[in-house]
Amino acid sequence: MSYYSQSKNQQGSDLGFGIKGTSFLQRPQSSIQNKSQTQKQSRIQSALGGSRSNVNKPHNLPLSDYIRIREKVGIDPNDEIDNKTMDKRELKEKSMKRVQNWTDSRKQKDNQRFERFKKDEEERRRIDEEEKQFQLQEKKKIIDKANKQLYDRDDRVKQFYSKIAVVDALDQRKQQAELKKLMDQMEKKRDQLYFQQQQEYLQREDEKEQIKKEQLKKKRAQTAKVLKEQHENQRQRFIEHLQGQRIEGEIIKVRAQEMIEKEKIQELEKRERAKQLQEEIIRNNEELKILRQHLKEQEKEEEKQIEKHAQKKQLLADMRKKREKFIFEEKQREREKLIEKQAKQLAEIKAKEDARLNKDIKEAEIKAEQTEKLKQEKRKKLVKQFDESIKINMENKRIQSAKQKEEDKDYRDFWINKNKEIQNRETKDIQFYRDRCKELQEFHKQQALEKQKLREKEFELELEENEKNKRVHENGQLHFNSWAERMIHLQNQDGKDTKPLQKLLNQLKLPQP
Repeated sequence: MSYYSQSKNQQGSDLGFGIKGTSFLQRPQSSIQNKSQTQKQSRIQSALGGSRSNVNKPHNLPLSDYIRIREKVGIDPNDEIDNKTMDKRELKEKSMKRVQNWTDSRKQKDNQRFERFKKDEEERRRIDEEEKQFQLQEKKKIIDKANKQLYDRDDRVKQFYSKIAVVDALDQRKQQAELKKLMDQMEKKRDQLYFQQQQEYLQREDEKEQIKKEQLKKKRAQTAKVLKEQHENQRQRFIEHLQGQRIEGEIIKVRAQEMIEKEKIQELEKRERAKQLQEEIIRNNEELKILRQHLKEQEKEEEKQIEKHAQKKQLLADMRKKREKFIFEEKQREREKLIEKQAKQLAEIKAKEDARLNKDIKEAEIKAEQTEKLKQEKRKKLVKQFDESIKINMENKRIQSAKQKEEDKDYRDFWINKNKEIQNRETKDIQFYRDRCKELQEFHKQQALEKQKLREKEFELELEENEKNKRVHENGQLHFNSWAERMIHLQNQDGKDTKPLQKLLNQLKLPQP
């Protein structure tokens, strides 16, 4: 809502009633106006014959009744017009004060655009100047290159360059010969150094071999000495051993005689003991026979016991197998009983579970039906509420639309005047922009003239340069002698043989003018 429409609504609320499409109350300017305003309101209330609460509500009155009431009350229409004019003037003054504080965006944009254009123009001029200098340098390089190519096309220059190439080749050959000679010397030195190193190495190896031979000779002499000492010691021990054996033989001989006598005595004793022993053996054999017989009987008894024990063991094994089989069968029967019992329990549990599930399903179906009914009822209520809300919204929209139309009218009237002011300002801005464009055109024309002058100067400089190059080309023969002498001097400084160049120069040399 605009400020203008707000002020109108405020005026209507001060009076207590309003007429659609009209605004006739004034804003109180002083205490006298406030007093007169209260008197007018009291007269209007008495004329309407209503209460205070009814006055605050807006009423729609025909224009004829409105005029009749005003005449009866005694309000002058001219005062209303003056009040309207004063209100408009006050509103305009306020709006002008506000507008004065606003920034002129168009001028700022134009100034910014001009500043950018100025910077761009300065940058373009700088780039043009750099490009100009670069083009001049490139042109100079091209001209120098062309002059050099033209100068190099001269037959004398070509011959001189060919002789320079010959001199370079001779110098290169000389350098290669010196390099080869130097390489041969280095190779000889390398061979001598290698031969010397090999001789030193062989000498060191011979010294090591001689030291090893002397050490081996010493070891052999020491070994022979040790072996000789060992041989002498062994020989001495062998002699001592032989001497000891001779003495021992005599002693053994005496002892042998004594032993023979003892053996004879012992032989007699042995015979006696043999007889006694034979008798004992006969007795022992008889006892042994009796013992063997007794042992055979014991063995037979033990075999019988073993057979009985084996039979008993087999019987125990059979009984154990039968017991294990019986236990296994008993376990199987118990297992089958448990399986049957578990199956019955599972069947009962499944039946109970199915019954419970069926019951839950029925309860869920009943609950779902009840929920669906509640949803249907709730949906109906929501639809009803939605319809009522739509009706209320439509009514509110209609009322809002009526208010909006009234506000739009006031807004349109306000902006018609505002657009006129903006149009006047735009006209001024357009004129200002045209003036700036004219200044810019004049500036561009001035630049074009300056560029034309620069191009003319460049053309004149180019003509002068061409004339200069032509004179240089015509005077090339005159400079050939000095150039050739300078090249010979450079070749001499490099230490090259310049006799072919000097000979060619003497043949091609022209007299100085």
